[in-house]
Amino acid sequence: AAATSPSSRCFAEFADHVRKHVEESREAAASLRRTLDVQQRQYQSTIADFKRKLEDASRRKAAVATQRIEISATSLEMLRGLVGPALAGRALTGSSDRRSAGGEALSNLFSEVDQHLQSLLRGCGTKEEAKRCLQTVSMILHNLVSHPDHEKYREVSASSARFQETFGEPDG
Repeated sequence: AAATSPSSRCFAEFADHVRKHVEESREAAASLRRTLDVQQRQYQSTIADFKRKLEDASRRKAAVATQRIEISATSLEMLRGLVGPALAGRALTGSSDRRSAGGEALSNLFSEVDQHLQSLLRGCGTKEEAKRCLQTVSMILHNLVSHPDHEKYREVSASSARFQETFGEPDG
C-alpha cells in the first residue's frame, strides 16, 4: 500500500469537512422548511378563523341594524297635542266643561308617562345612568316634536349602542 501524501490527506480531510458541512446544511434547511410549514399552517388557520369571525360579526350587525322601532302616527299626534299651544292654553284655564273629557285623558296620559319614567329610573343603578336615560328619552321626544313630519325621527334605532345602553336589548 502506498503511503498517502500530506496533500492527499489534507484534501481528504477537507472533503470530509465539506461533506459534514453539506449534511448539516441539508438538515438545517429541512428543519427550517418544517418550521416554515408549521407556521404557514398556523397563519392559514388564524386567517380562516379571523375571516369566519368577521363574517359572523357582519351577519350579526346586518341583522341587528334592521331592528328599528317605528313610532306610530297616533303617538305623533298625541305628542303634537301635548306641546301644541291651544292644548296648553285650554289645560291652563281649567274650565270645568273642557276639563271633563280632555283634561281627564290628558291627566291619565301624564300619569302613564310618569309611571314609565319612574320604572325606567328604578332600573338605573346610578344617578349618571338615570341622567343619561332621561337625556335619551328627552332627545327622542325633542326630535319627534321638533320634526313631526320628518320620516327620520319616526323610527328609533333599537340596535344603536345608546338605545341598548339605556333601554336594554330589543325584544325578539
